[in-house]
Amino acid sequence: MSIESTSKETANHLIHWIREYAALRIDSYLIDTQGSLPPHIYFDLGNQGFFGMHVSRKYGGLELTTSDMLRVIEQLAAIDLTLCTIVIECIQGAHTLEKYASNSMKNRYLPQLAGGRIFTAGAMTESAAGSNPRAMKSIATPGNKGGWAEPRFTIRPCRWPALPW
Repeated sequence: MSIESTSKETANHLIHWIREYAALRIDSYLIDTQGSLPPHIYFDLGNQGFFGMHVSRKYGGLELTTSDMLRVIEQLAAIDLTLCTIVIECIQGAHTLEKYASNSMKNRYLPQLAGGRIFTAGAMTESAAGSNPRAMKSIATPGNKGGWAEPRFTIRPCRWPALPW
């Protein structure tokens, strides 16, 4: 079976799964009202591979072609735009990590990203940059108490206190 046909079948499965899942488990009104997604949604989508759609199989991803990944994203956006945005942000972070990180970082983080057990986020603006990320001037440096620090902000890992990872 070719990579393209495997990718198409996997994308079709994800699209079918998310349609059924959304009808039973995703309440967009409640998500918008509460301002957050319930943790079970992250776990369930992670277990299905949504966060690793574009990650190589060797790191636990689904390795979908770009066109198949975009078909799945289109379906996610039709169901809930907030959820779709979160998935896209994670895909972008995983893509950057897979393309530019050292092998040790890839081995450490990509399987967790692909499974939805950790997430990425990106700073895309600051007051002087507007919508041009290349105009950003902030620089993060290692902090003396772990994490990353810059005189105006601190970047810390996000952790949900009650989750088992």
